[in-house]
Amino acid sequence: MTQSAITAAGTRRAARVLIVEPDMAQALELGRYFARFGLDGRIAGDMAALWRAVDERRHDLVLLSAACADVELLGITRRLNEEHGLPVIVIAEPSEVVDCVVGLEMGADDYLRRPVDRRELVARIRAVLRRRPVEPAAGPARTLRFGHWEFDPDHRRVTGPDGRGVALSKAELTLLAIFVRRPRRIVSREQLLAESRGRAGLGVARSIDALVSRLRQKLGDDDAQTLIRTVRGVGYVLDARVEAEVDVDDLLRGWA
Repeated sequence: MTQSAITAAGTRRAARVLIVEPDMAQALELGRYFARFGLDGRIAGDMAALWRAVDERRHDLVLLSAACADVELLGITRRLNEEHGLPVIVIAEPSEVVDCVVGLEMGADDYLRRPVDRRELVARIRAVLRRRPVEPAAGPARTLRFGHWEFDPDHRRVTGPDGRGVALSKAELTLLAIFVRRPRRIVSREQLLAESRGRAGLGVARSIDALVSRLRQKLGDDDAQTLIRTVRGVGYVLDARVEAEVDVDDLLRGWA
């Protein structure tokens, strides 16, 4: 269970910080650092991903790279504040011609220049959130995470590390559900075929191999970072830890 897990209905959940940063490696590192302090970091790689993220899920603060916003910074911060009720912390490069005062006048709740001390950044985030407290959670989130991916079975939605949704077919979603129920355990082709038949319409073992191949492509799986590994002559294994705030079997009931 993650640090953002809810211990009881009605308790305060971890604050969700949406990191809007074009440098994915830097954003992922920042998200991992936030987790050490009980902050739930989500990532949007560009402005399109930002607006999708705030429309699809409730966040508590936006950490906005000025490089993403460019000249539209004023309109973006106002829209986040007025339409979504979200506080914004802007981070800018030293070369960018926006000083602290102008940044705050643009509607940001706080403003920092790079290089940013991460400990100071956490302190600034907490200070802004104290002024705008996190709402109590109504109940556990019915989503699970594996690697840098998030799977919402109720809404048939899979979201990548950049905040973008990935369109999966019913067969691909069924296969994914089988894998996430058995993280880091070998699942044979026979098991995959038996558990997916009738749900995914698969008939022969080689159709499983083709389906795994398509799922890998859609999840961006490659030799550099293998998420679904082939165990030669046996089957496949999801090589990632699965985290959820509710029982995974209950969450995936009816899927696999």
